[in-house]
Parts: sequence; C-alpha cells; structure tokens
Amino acid sequence: MKLAQVAAAMVMVSGVACAQECWLLRHGEPGTDGSLTDAGRAQATAAAATWSASAAQVVVLSSPVARCRQTAEIVAKTLGRPAPTVVPWLSENAAPPADLPAGAILVLVTHAPVIYRWAQARGAVVDRAGYATPIRLP
Repeated sequence: MKLAQVAAAMVMVSGVACAQECWLLRHGEPGTDGSLTDAGRAQATAAAATWSASAAQVVVLSSPVARCRQTAEIVAKTLGRPAPTVVPWLSENAAPPADLPAGAILVLVTHAPVIYRWAQARGAVVDRAGYATPIRLP
C-alpha cells in the first residue's frame, strides 16, 4: 500500500499532523548481525496484539533498517495487512515529515532516538523505549 493511498485530511498537533491513531514501535531485539533474534520475532508478534481488534485500519510504515523492516513485516503479517511501506524519515537521524496519513491507525516501526524525539515533540514522556513496546502518541 502506498502512502498516498491512505492520505486524507490531517489533524495538526504540536506542529506534526498525525493519523486517527499514531503509534511508535521500536524494532524487536536484534542479534549481533543486526537482524532480529528469535526473541525479537516473538516481541514483534506479541506487539501486533495491540492492534488486533482494529487490524483492518492499520497501516504499517518502517525505517529502511533491516531490524525495523523485519519487525514491521511480522506486525503486518500477523494482522493480515499489506506489506509495510518503507520510508526514509523513520531512520535514526531523519526528521519527521510535516504530515502523516489520517483516517488510519499508523504503526511506525523505528529506532529509540526517533521515538524519544517524536514523543517529546508531542508532549509525551517516554522513560525507555523497550524492544517492540508500542507507544501511542498523544
């Protein structure tokens, strides 16, 4: 699914528009080679349960980094959703876009630094972004 297919009216909050619901999800536990461990794959599967009741509305976007893509693919597959869209602005040092698709439940699979920056920009406090722990943005 392309990002343009889910774009609609935006709701501006703290200078960043977001979807009906916007969730940040840190990738699952990586191994020494950067890909997910068995524990990381289990974490991603468990995280998907967060959105199981509303799976039809979920749109999964991912950082291009392998551990994020793998986590996003597991979440999307577990929910029966299309393959995740990979977007460069979910990379560790990238800035968020000015707007995000509305009318969907966005699951943004990314890295801890991105989670901390976005949470701070939206007025949320995140003490520690654990592996594959869903964080809903206000």
